[in-house]
Amino acid sequence: MIRHFFLFAAAPGRQEEAERALCEWLASSKQFPQFLGGAVLRARAGELGDMPPPLAVTYDVKSREEGKAFKAASKSIPNPMSEDIPGIEDQGHVLFGGGNGYDHGSHGHNGHDHHGHDHDHDHPDHEEGRAHLEVSSEALAKLRFDRGGGLLARLMHAHFELLDQQTSASR
Repeated sequence: MIRHFFLFAAAPGRQEEAERALCEWLASSKQFPQFLGGAVLRARAGELGDMPPPLAVTYDVKSREEGKAFKAASKSIPNPMSEDIPGIEDQGHVLFGGGNGYDHGSHGHNGHDHHGHDHDHDHPDHEEGRAHLEVSSEALAKLRFDRGGGLLARLMHAHFELLDQQTSASR
């Protein structure tokens, strides 16, 4: 099985619209036999600092061939992930490349919620004093919102082969 993974930034002031459009696309995708399931996710713990929460979309297909067939079959539904003008690819480098798009050491978790981080989570790699990524406003200004009629900037797209997947025993 192949899992497609996309990471997006919503255009300023259009977060809710982007979330709604991605969820509508996902719901519409269920009608195609090649589509095995998917999810729309919103970052919630503030790891990118003051940047509006990035959105992730995942969906599964059986194979590369099934993925091509799904793409062809699903052209009939509005897809906010589609390019407005062909040619612009992933823009994650704008935020994460070259040292001018982010600052990974300017702040950490010192008990102060000065950067909007939601502290009600607990994960094993979260340590007191550990810095998160802080995306600069200069980097955000460089993003081109070139998908879905100016709704989204695609930061990343990758294809993952599913090696293992577990569900809770309590389900």
